[in-house]
Amino acid sequence: MQCCYGLPVAQIWQRGAGHRNAIILTHIMKTKELTKQVRDKVVEKYEAGLGYKKISRALNISLSTIKSIIRKWKEYGTTANLPRGGRPPKLKSRTRRK
Repeated sequence: MQCCYGLPVAQIWQRGAGHRNAIILTHIMKTKELTKQVRDKVVEKYEAGLGYKKISRALNISLSTIKSIIRKWKEYGTTANLPRGGRPPKLKSRTRRK
């Protein structure tokens, strides 16, 4: 969704003190993961010979997301969500249920 200036709605406009021009502050929003079906569709279109930009426009997904899906598919051979790193939980699932 875009505002009247053609900018994404996620951007916030703020007037700077003493400045005539508006300052644009980019607000980074977290989004949900794409479903496996959507990621499979990206790979399907890539294998059919479409470029990144055409896939991005066809599925209305950002170009960087398309690139990362295809890069991970080439590297790992799957479009499934891969396990993430991070600190292991302090409590085991069995202890948490008690």
